[in-house]
Formats: sequence, structure tokens, C-alpha cells
Amino acid sequence: MAVALHFRRAPGLADKADALAQQLVADPIANCDDSLVLQHGKMVVEFRPRGPHKGDVVEAFMAVAPFKGRVPVFIGDDITDEDGFKTVNRMSGHSIRVGSGETSAATWRIDSVTELRDWLGGLVAP
Repeated sequence: MAVALHFRRAPGLADKADALAQQLVADPIANCDDSLVLQHGKMVVEFRPRGPHKGDVVEAFMAVAPFKGRVPVFIGDDITDEDGFKTVNRMSGHSIRVGSGETSAATWRIDSVTELRDWLGGLVAP
């Protein structure tokens, strides 16, 4: 389970969104077993379970059929994807960050979702 509090359409509310998220994760009733942690992203605060991150999940997938022995490819557009990029890089795979700007562990970068879609479409035989 995960919940995301987006403020993309109201960037002026970033501080209030963060304060609310901090309050909820610290609340002994809302987070009674202390299992939720906050993860900040691009115009979002995510409440996610403490424990495995996207990189751990990629590693688990790559250990079982039909993924075992294959080259991992991980595509993401946010800070929340950085653990996935790092894991895929360590596994000699391909990590691709969508969008410009922020520093990333991804080894490749593509400017937009539209460009990504076009590139992926070009990989499929007509």
C-alpha cells in the first residue's frame, strides 16, 4: 500500500503538503505501527511502507523466471526512481531518466514522455 499527496497543480502549497505529511506520519493513530515512511518526489509526497524500495523490487524480479539471466531496463522520471536506477546499474542493465534537470544515477536520459514513447515504438518491428 502507498498513498501519494500530489501538489503539482498547486505548487504554492508544497510547504503545507509537506507539513501535513510530516504530521500524519508522526501521528500515533494514523501510523500506529510506525510502518509508513515519507518519500519526497517531484511535486509529491508519498507515504510508503517501511522496507523495500524500487531497487529491491527490481532485484527480486531479476532473480526469478522469466527475468532471471536477462538484462534489466528501468525507466523513471522522479527521485523516487533513483533506487531502481542504482540497482539496475549495479546489475549492468540500462537505466533511463525521463525529463531534464535533476542529477540522476540513470545512465541514459530522454527529454520527454513523448520522445520515450516514440523511441520505444521504434524498437518494435513494423
